[in-house]
Amino acid sequence: MVHRGYARRVEVGVLIAGAGPVGLSLACELGVEHRIVDSAPERAAVSRATDLHARSLELWDHTGVADEVLAAALPITGVPLFSGGREVARLDFGGIDSPFPAAVSLRQRELEELLREHLAGGVERGTPVQLVCQDEDGVVARVGSDEVRAGFLVACDGVHSGLREALGIPFEGGDYPGRWAVMDADIEGWPYGPGELPVFLDHEGFWAMPLPDARMRLFFRDDAAGEQPEMADAQGVIDRHVPGAPRIRGAENRACFSVHHRVARRFRAGRVLLAGDAAHAMTPVNGQGMNTGVQDAYNLAWKLRLALEGAPAAVLDSYEAERRPVALATVRASGELHDANVLSGAAAAARDRSLAAALASPAQVLAAVEAAHELPVAYRDSPIVGGDAPAGALGVLPGQRIADAGPVIRADGYATSLRELLRAPALQLWVCTGSAPAEFALALAERFTPAVRSTVLVIADRPPAAPPGVEALADPELRAHGRLGAVADAAYVVRPDGHLGFRCEPPNAARVAEHLSRIGVGA
Repeated sequence: MVHRGYARRVEVGVLIAGAGPVGLSLACELGVEHRIVDSAPERAAVSRATDLHARSLELWDHTGVADEVLAAALPITGVPLFSGGREVARLDFGGIDSPFPAAVSLRQRELEELLREHLAGGVERGTPVQLVCQDEDGVVARVGSDEVRAGFLVACDGVHSGLREALGIPFEGGDYPGRWAVMDADIEGWPYGPGELPVFLDHEGFWAMPLPDARMRLFFRDDAAGEQPEMADAQGVIDRHVPGAPRIRGAENRACFSVHHRVARRFRAGRVLLAGDAAHAMTPVNGQGMNTGVQDAYNLAWKLRLALEGAPAAVLDSYEAERRPVALATVRASGELHDANVLSGAAAAARDRSLAAALASPAQVLAAVEAAHELPVAYRDSPIVGGDAPAGALGVLPGQRIADAGPVIRADGYATSLRELLRAPALQLWVCTGSAPAEFALALAERFTPAVRSTVLVIADRPPAAPPGVEALADPELRAHGRLGAVADAAYVVRPDGHLGFRCEPPNAARVAEHLSRIGVGA
């Protein structure tokens, strides 16, 4: 029926405004009734993001799209850093603690298409969202010609978010000086390897991202540019930096833009939440903007599911508590890198010496690469992370990301891994046995089914028989025990975003139940 000028009234669990990589990732992972819309009538002609990080690939692996992304993308092998015509340092991308490459290159448009194919429903384009009101039970928004009442509204509508502005949430920070240019160029005689991303450290801030189709994504400062950079200007930048006289034969995806460094003062206002560029904006120098937004999406998806089921307020409160400090730190670090990239004179010479010292050993390089790709991100101070571990405990501590390990053996003899366990879009309880009989661990795991997915890991060649609803896995080489730090018997509550929510040693049913109750899961 028509109501107050609307064509119809619609109810939905979650309304997502914005169908870029962040909104699409959220929709793919959400697992509840939702509607995803975008005010633009079609996808943007200019493809901005290309740098996809290992942590994003790990999260897309939960959704089942990571292998397709890898098949379409080009792995980045390293970043040589040049200053004054000399290579002053190099970041080699091998050896990171992930089953995925540290970074791969794929245009945003192609990534969006892969994500869209994994949606249960479609994307409604040319459909703006206007916030009407909200109360303690939901949000009312005008979506095109519809009146939509949603349990929650997530603003993934970009740097210039109309929903953030409507809520009056300050977007604190500023803009970097100058105009910046981007284009995808077909270059003859390019002297660097197909997976190398050279960065040239001077006032032009020039770097070149290799693309899967053999073109190069050129990014450089161009204060005099209009709406689009000219190929002649890009050729001049190449002539000043790249040896061997490579020539641009053609270019597409040309655009100019300003670069921002901003973080929203709040990531949540009642039942409206901000994610991605609507919550934080940063320089593209380190390729972290979209990837940080993807982590927002996976952090939020499972919390929205619990909130719709009546979870305590602390669950959604934890979204801002966990993700805003990450955004602040990432914006600050990327800003420092941006500023360092464009130094000149004595300051540039001092920077070069510092880089050479900071990246002098493989261990230093590995730590820098993993940090730049957000693999160490943890939520130790989160209001919904708990438990403890003995002093000096090894392995994964509460709040940290769980990395892959294996093999672990199923009852049918199939070898699996922690990576495959993490694909389950559910809270999980993992119980690792050491000296205690497996029967105790199996009984503890059974106690919490079906509220969580329960798995028992035993040190054996074959797993024992397990009660209904519990999976027993053998860890013959102690790879999973070692990764988790299960020197003694231990219990772990694993979040759907792959971070450890709770750990206790020895396993204690009352403590596990108390933690699950804190996040609204009864057992």
